[in-house]
Amino acid sequence: MAQKRKFKYGVFDRDGVLIDSMAGYGALFEELSKEVGLNFMLPTAEVLRKITSSDWFVSLKLFLPAREHQLIPLFIEKYDAQMSKVSSSSRMFPAVPPLVAELKRQGLKLFISSFAPTEYVVSSIARYGIDDQFELLKGMSGKVGGESKDSHIQEFADYVDQNLETFASQSFFIGDSPRDMEGAVRNGILAVGITTTHTEVDLKAAGADVVIDKHEDLLNIVAP
Repeated sequence: MAQKRKFKYGVFDRDGVLIDSMAGYGALFEELSKEVGLNFMLPTAEVLRKITSSDWFVSLKLFLPAREHQLIPLFIEKYDAQMSKVSSSSRMFPAVPPLVAELKRQGLKLFISSFAPTEYVVSSIARYGIDDQFELLKGMSGKVGGESKDSHIQEFADYVDQNLETFASQSFFIGDSPRDMEGAVRNGILAVGITTTHTEVDLKAAGADVVIDKHEDLLNIVAP
C-alpha cells in the first residue's frame, strides 16, 4: 500500500503522462493506415489505444484481415520515420511542471522511462525546461512496441547505488497504459495509473495499485 512506503524515487512515463501526445499519434496512425491501405476492423483510435506499448508486429494482426498482414512492416517503418513530427509538436500537460517541482522540493529523485526513442524523450523534456529535474531520461531503440522498460528500472537502481528490491520498495511508477502497470508490478514498484488515455478499469485490470485522474493527485499518494 502507498501509505506504508517512504518514497525516495519516482519514475514517469513520457507519452500520456508528461506529454499530451496521443491526439498527434492518433492522427499519424490514421493518416498512414490510409496511405498504406490498412482496413482495421475497429476505429483507428480504438486500435491505437489497444495496441499502445505492445509489439505492433504481433498486435496489429488482431485488427486486420489476413490479406493485409503483409503490409504491417511497411506501416511500422513509415510510422517510425514520422514519429518525430508528433514528438516535436506535442505539448506538456500544464500540471506537470509544478508537480515535478514539488516532488523535487520534497527530496525525491525523479526518472523518465519511455517507449519513445531516447532522442525524442530528451528533446521534448528539454524544450519545456524541466530536464534538469530528472536524474536520468531513458527511451527505446526507436522501433515502436516490443521492448521492455525493465532495463531502465535496473539502470535507475544502479544510478542511486541500490539493489533493485530496495529501489522498488521506495519508488512509484506513474504511467497511462496497462503495460506500464504490468511492468511496475513485475518490478515491485508501486503502480500509479493515470486516466489520460486508458480507463480506470483497464489500469486496475493490469495491476495498478492506485489510479488517479489528475496529475496533482499524485501528491496525495507520495506525501511524506
